[in-house]
Formats: sequence, C-alpha cells, structure tokens
Amino acid sequence: MSIGKTLLFVLLINAQVVLGGSQGDSNPRILLTVNQPKYMAGDTAFFRGYITKGDLTPIPGKRLVNLKLIGSNDQVVLFNRVIFQNGSCVNQLALPKELSAGVYSLIAYTDEAPSSYLQIPIIVVGEN
Repeated sequence: MSIGKTLLFVLLINAQVVLGGSQGDSNPRILLTVNQPKYMAGDTAFFRGYITKGDLTPIPGKRLVNLKLIGSNDQVVLFNRVIFQNGSCVNQLALPKELSAGVYSLIAYTDEAPSSYLQIPIIVVGEN
C-alpha cells in the first residue's frame, strides 16, 4: 500500500473516531482527505471533504464548514470557510508563508454543531 493510500486510510479512520456518535445521531459528520502527507510553508493544501448524516448519507443542499489551522501554542494561524454542496467539497488552503516547521491541527466544524468536529494533523517541514 502506498504512503498516500495509507495516509488517506488513516485520516478516514481518524475522522470516524473523532466524530463518534451513533447512526441515529443528527449531528453532521465531516470527513477530509488532503493531497499529501507533508507541506512547506507557503504551499497549497488541496483537499476533498464530505459532510454526512449519522448514517453516512450525504447531507443535501449547501452547508458552510469552518476550517481552522491551529499551531502548537493553540493559536489560530488560518481560518477559512468553505461551502459543501450536496455532501461534498473540493477546495484548497493556502498555507501562510510565515509558518514554522511543526505539526499543526486542521479542525473542521459547522456552526450548527461545533462539538461535532474533525481534527487532522498538518505537518509543515520547513520554509518554501
């Protein structure tokens, strides 16, 4: 199994563990996959996202999802909002050029259910 496929598998498993809940849960579930395991400061992180009901069926219509990139000192270094249409989204995040090397947390949540969130690691290895 390639590193990319392994990372995708780990992120999907991680998403399900973080979000938990039962199949009857009314809170949305968010899943994100990113295009690579590591980034340089100033890189663009491309991602695909899904937002589903508790039974993993896509949520129809438009849904606004908040994305926060959090540094090791719990400081928000990037905030963005993206629109999910009929349960999915393809988008990108421009990582700030000023980022130091380290592990950051990308947190995705909706305003309607902020306690139902996804958190995945974003690794920055140096300056671009």
